[in-house]
Amino acid sequence: MTAGKRGFSLIEALAALIIASLVLLAAYSLQQQMLDAERRYERALALSELKRTTIVLIRDVNPAAEPRGSRALAGNRIARWTASPRGAFVRATGGLHEVRLYRMTVVLHEADGRPAGQLQFDRVGWRPVSATGPALPSRSAAGPP
Repeated sequence: MTAGKRGFSLIEALAALIIASLVLLAAYSLQQQMLDAERRYERALALSELKRTTIVLIRDVNPAAEPRGSRALAGNRIARWTASPRGAFVRATGGLHEVRLYRMTVVLHEADGRPAGQLQFDRVGWRPVSATGPALPSRSAAGPP
């Protein structure tokens, strides 16, 4: 700015405008990142709640009797599971049942059929000992414990 003149020159005004636009662009980018992070957080929170609800709804599933199946969830969502054995059956409950460990994989589907998430956990499956199965040794025949 020359002596005796008031105001800004055109170059000074353009430089100030460029600096202000860069600052505003950075602020806008930061705001967009914060909105995206909030959306991701909301989706993760909703998926966590959906997984928790699914666990409650399928806690009574016996994977030995029902290795594949589905349950309806809120909002027309569906939970479909498959159970694969992780060992052999072992006698339990005084010889009245056989139990085996299963790996359950549960896929959560949105109302439109898209997969929303997946759970995987181990669950014990059981079945009654059949009358035609091998006879259990009696306590008297087996000797002292």
